[in-house]
Amino acid sequence: SSAASDVYKRQMLRSSVGTGFRAPTLGQMTNVIANVWNTTDLRTGTPMQVRNGGNPDLKPEQSTQATLGFRWEPTARWSMGADFWQLQIQDTFGTLTADQVLSSPELRNEYISVIGNTTYLSLINRNLGRSERRGIDYDAQWRQPTDFGRLRLSLRGTWNLQAQKQAFEGATFESELGRLASNTQSMTPKHQLALSASLERSAFNVMTTLNYRSGFENTMLLTQSIGGNTTTFTSQVAGFWTLDVAGRWQASKAWNLAAGIQNLTDRNPPFVLNSYSYFTGVDTRYANYYGRTLRIKAEYKF
Repeated sequence: SSAASDVYKRQMLRSSVGTGFRAPTLGQMTNVIANVWNTTDLRTGTPMQVRNGGNPDLKPEQSTQATLGFRWEPTARWSMGADFWQLQIQDTFGTLTADQVLSSPELRNEYISVIGNTTYLSLINRNLGRSERRGIDYDAQWRQPTDFGRLRLSLRGTWNLQAQKQAFEGATFESELGRLASNTQSMTPKHQLALSASLERSAFNVMTTLNYRSGFENTMLLTQSIGGNTTTFTSQVAGFWTLDVAGRWQASKAWNLAAGIQNLTDRNPPFVLNSYSYFTGVDTRYANYYGRTLRIKAEYKF
């Protein structure tokens, strides 16, 4: 009976349900138009000046979310848990893509204007459609006291099960799970995780972390320069991992020193053929060009 009681004490179930909202930023609501880049309407050959601007009538995003999970600590050295979660957002805000406007007669009438000899394509912030996501967050941790300090191994990750959006209210949902969605030009990886090992003492600790993000399917539209014929091309963008190391030393009561190296092996991010809201070749929303980066911090308290 005592053993059974101890087992139950090391287990925990948890759940939550909630609502929330996110207000648009001042820049998204300010009615100021800025010319940002040029494009060409391949359907008519018309060059256009693309403009972005705010919308004072933008409504906040509204969300509902729920979680269900558990925590289990079978021994003093082991701890693990997982949480299933789902998130639904309505009135998401953002801008339509140029291709979405150019491919719709109704949107062309609303967002294309001609002033003098210049044709303008206005991509104004607006409330778009719904967004639905669900997945599992998980972690496992092992710790062991040694003569040199406490050794800790941990794994934390997310397994995304669903990620889909509407480009605008009433539109069909398109999945962005493991693929670049054409309606939103965004992607959600199926897996992302961090595996770390550390040695901890009262005066110092050192840690190394392996970060991983799974790859995705990338489909783009190719247009022939002569004739204007179009075709689709699909490629697989590789997963991406980096190795980080860091350390901290409490030299005295006043001095605290810390240093870390991100992307220790100086790996380049995977190549992406599409180019939307990031540098051509690399999607800077999910990776960066920094390469191996050293960060140093010295703190003095008095």
